[in-house]
Amino acid sequence: ILRENVRLNGFQSRVEIVESAVGEQAGEVDFYGAGTDGMSRAGQPNPLLPHATRRRVPVVTLDAFAASRNRFPSWILMDVEGWEIAALRGARQVLTQAQVAVEMHPSAWEWSGHSRNDFEPLLADCSLRAIGLTSQADVFGDYGHAHLAPAG
Repeated sequence: ILRENVRLNGFQSRVEIVESAVGEQAGEVDFYGAGTDGMSRAGQPNPLLPHATRRRVPVVTLDAFAASRNRFPSWILMDVEGWEIAALRGARQVLTQAQVAVEMHPSAWEWSGHSRNDFEPLLADCSLRAIGLTSQADVFGDYGHAHLAPAG
């Protein structure tokens, strides 16, 4: 569907589709998907998708991907259904150069073996802070969107 959408919009020369998950380290991960449902995710099936199918997919870090292209993004929009911490851990260099908007799924972090106790120190190590964009009371506790901005 993505390839067809890119083709229909005439963006083939501007869009590269990379069939890989992003994570903390290169390798492979089980990916659980249900057709084109946007709640598909890596690591463990989303309990809200009762008929997800498991596939083994490659994992690349955002740092390694950017370095291999010798290009670092200026913006990243991330929606990875609870896999945020793993994806950001593999992006420490990219985070020094890019603005990041992330859809936060705190209730799903435990499915990936993470918690806010992993997220807050990660941001501190990268000199970033999370600013809620969707009026969540607690950016690390409530679902919503956040901008990862320089601390200070």
